[in-house]
Amino acid sequence: MKERIAGLQALLPEGVDGALITSDVNRRYYTGFDSSAGTLLVSRTQALLIIDFRYYEAAKESITGCEIMLQDKLGQQLKEAAGKMGIRTLLLESDRVTLRQQRRLDEMLEGIILLCDDRLTEIISSQRSIKSEQEVSFIEKAQHISEEAFSRLLEEIAPGQTEKELALRLEFLCRQLGSEGASFDFIVVGGPNSSRPHGTPSDRPIKRGELITFDFGAVIEGYHADMTRTVSLGSPDELSMEICRVVYEAQRAAIDAVAEGKPCSDIDKIARDIITQAGYGPCFGHSLGHSVGLEIHEDPNFSPLSKAICRPGMVLSVEPGIYIEGKTGCRMEDLIQITPNGCKNLNKSCADLIIL
Repeated sequence: MKERIAGLQALLPEGVDGALITSDVNRRYYTGFDSSAGTLLVSRTQALLIIDFRYYEAAKESITGCEIMLQDKLGQQLKEAAGKMGIRTLLLESDRVTLRQQRRLDEMLEGIILLCDDRLTEIISSQRSIKSEQEVSFIEKAQHISEEAFSRLLEEIAPGQTEKELALRLEFLCRQLGSEGASFDFIVVGGPNSSRPHGTPSDRPIKRGELITFDFGAVIEGYHADMTRTVSLGSPDELSMEICRVVYEAQRAAIDAVAEGKPCSDIDKIARDIITQAGYGPCFGHSLGHSVGLEIHEDPNFSPLSKAICRPGMVLSVEPGIYIEGKTGCRMEDLIQITPNGCKNLNKSCADLIIL
């Protein structure tokens, strides 16, 4: 993690003396240490983590690259440390710090100029968007656990089971295979409920011939997996078959087009154009995909509004969908790692419609 802190120090803007990291996820990114509290103060040459008694011993044993201090009087400790580090201007995480927290920091750090513009957020986002080999290995392992759990679930699915039962069973199988928890609240929706992209599993029993959307993921070392598969017990109707064919074609074309240097918006457009040309443009209302990592939704995105460029090391989902309100819906999602030669699909199983 020493390299990540050094990277942050190198990216501090001119006229800024340091950065204050208070959010759990960013603190974990820079220290490698998972905790529900702690304050990371970074100057151009030094780094200090102030952490409370609950985590102090473990932090000392596992963290390298910064000094560890037991929290006592946080305001006084921060102000004294900032003085020793020569910090007079300090960047805050604009997307993480609440107004109440900012007022408290203003009181504690009187005399230090606190900057809550977007510069620190953009620096952190740019660092976190490029995954190291280790980060990719964690995501890939989480993805493989997800696939294995889903493969086992397919052997158990039967008419009459409810969406809730299938969601709980899938989460249990992920945990049984080593997942630290659910990457997010699993989405399992069938029949007319599958027209809701982020539908909530209900007590509705699944039926033969209807599409069932499974959107789920495991977690390894804090890193999230994310995949979506569409299943039918027996052959679905013509409309459902048609939208699955179009979604699969759009997903394959988008993945094949990923390349270093391409605008992320162009990748979205490739999939969106296929769906639009098939007559289902208004039925695809979300972006094509998002980055994953220590959080399930990170930057950049494959979306029409994205300004980002595909860069090696980025890990993003590719998840086109078509949703016919009140009738049926289909989404197919894989995770890809952008490489200098295109991309690597972190899924091993095919995303096409699964008919049981």
